Amino acid sequence: MSTKDLQLVNLEQAKRLKELGFDLETIEFYHEDGTADMWIFGDHNAAGKYSAPTVALALKYIRDEKGKIFTIKWDYLGGGDYNYYYIIEYKNNIPIVGFSTKCYYVVENQLLDRLLSILEKEKEQ
Repeated sequence: MSTKDLQLVNLEQAKRLKELGFDLETIEFYHEDGTADMWIFGDHNAAGKYSAPTVALALKYIRDEKGKIFTIKWDYLGGGDYNYYYIIEYKNNIPIVGFSTKCYYVVENQLLDRLLSILEKEKEQ
């Protein structure tokens, strides 16, 4: 699998990541108006520009830099079908379990949104 096969964060997720301190340089970025572009020259943290990492890289950043523990799991449904869901280890060891679908990338994206919300709440406190 190449990085071309991996899903990029959307503009809203890119903005939220930047607010939480995401500062890894990526090839792709978004302009404030939502158009996508590629870095050629210039500061990847410039005003009005938002790094567009893959969802997988954003999740790695949250795990490594923010210390959140999570996993994506699957259950076999029979007939060759699987459902993916995520688990986030949270305060007092009470897990947050969410979203079940047959598409890994949908669950991965939902996990990122949920983790961003948790981090934003923690930042407010």
